[in-house]
Amino acid sequence: MDAGLKEGFTMLQQAVTASYSNPALLARHVGSDVFQQLPAEPLEQATELLPFTVRVVQSAADLAKAVAIRHAAYARHLEPAIADALRAPEPLDTMPGVAILLAESKLDGSPLGT
Repeated sequence: MDAGLKEGFTMLQQAVTASYSNPALLARHVGSDVFQQLPAEPLEQATELLPFTVRVVQSAADLAKAVAIRHAAYARHLEPAIADALRAPEPLDTMPGVAILLAESKLDGSPLGT
């Protein structure tokens, strides 16, 4: 990211953060008095445990799980010849700089999404 773009992004982040942490300023930006009723202090965030994990694919076994999920998701919508091609990893899947995310059940490690 070039310096000008990075600086602009940082300024935008700061403005949004300042707006959301100050209800009066947020109301002025949004143009609604509803935000005046928000508490001055940020609300405490709740923590919720999910029944799955999401991680980056790191092995051939992980990639096979991701490919199986991809095939299951798209095969029913495609011609059989094209769907069969989805049973194998695509060339882009193994290129440097590519990250494939895999969601797995905490219960049994089965793949849930990619």
